Amino acid sequence: MDLKEILTNNYDISILNIEKNNKSTAGNVYMIYTKKEEYVVKIYSDFSLVESMVYIHNTLSENDFYVPSIIKSKSNNYYIKDNDKYIIMYSFLTGISLGEKYEKIPNDVIEKLALEVRRMHTLLKDKKDFLKPLTFYSNKEVDRYSALHFDLTRYNIFCFNDKIGFIDFDDAKYGLCFCDVAILICLLFLSRKRGVDIDSINLFLDTYYTDKTLMKKEIKYIKEFSLKWVDYIISVNNFDSSLELSFIKKRELIEKYLNF
Repeated sequence: MDLKEILTNNYDISILNIEKNNKSTAGNVYMIYTKKEEYVVKIYSDFSLVESMVYIHNTLSENDFYVPSIIKSKSNNYYIKDNDKYIIMYSFLTGISLGEKYEKIPNDVIEKLALEVRRMHTLLKDKKDFLKPLTFYSNKEVDRYSALHFDLTRYNIFCFNDKIGFIDFDDAKYGLCFCDVAILICLLFLSRKRGVDIDSINLFLDTYYTDKTLMKKEIKYIKEFSLKWVDYIISVNNFDSSLELSFIKKRELIEKYLNF
């Protein structure tokens, strides 16, 4: 597959350079450079994932979320099919990630982030058949479902002016909303390096849960889910010893501190 030829034939762009993003664990991400713009291209083999990306990005973009938009091809399609592969071109999201910008995330950023995550869950609450369900955890006591980002790391959350943005929905699933909340807390506020930021956790929860009755109903399960999530992440990834150790340490912090 000659990616440059495929993109040139299918999009109204004049490509100067293509670089593979070696930071991508899946190895399917490319940076596309033109004279005026930068783009991100991802190559998928699972069509249900393609459908979910189109649905999520278009729905969020149409509702003023700061996320990459999908660039339509010359034939007005949201993806290009090449043999058994599917190619999606995304706009490049301007800004800087929380991981690059902050050691400790400021309170005003935490509040904006909490409101955007809640708004995202509200908007994406309708189940779509092509979204993969969260399979390793269920709870009959809670019934608030949504599409989940499922990978809200410091490097997938962007700041630009006063906006909070999100990238990399490739791990998106359909499940209980509070699962995304738990993952975000574990990834942003619990770490081997920084320890546990209880004040930031409480601020995020207080801002996300405008309905305190709902908060009381859901947060008591955050610890239970977080422990299962850590075990799941370790089981499905071929981590090196250092990264696996960081999740084992995270598990210890969850056990000790996530008691709501």
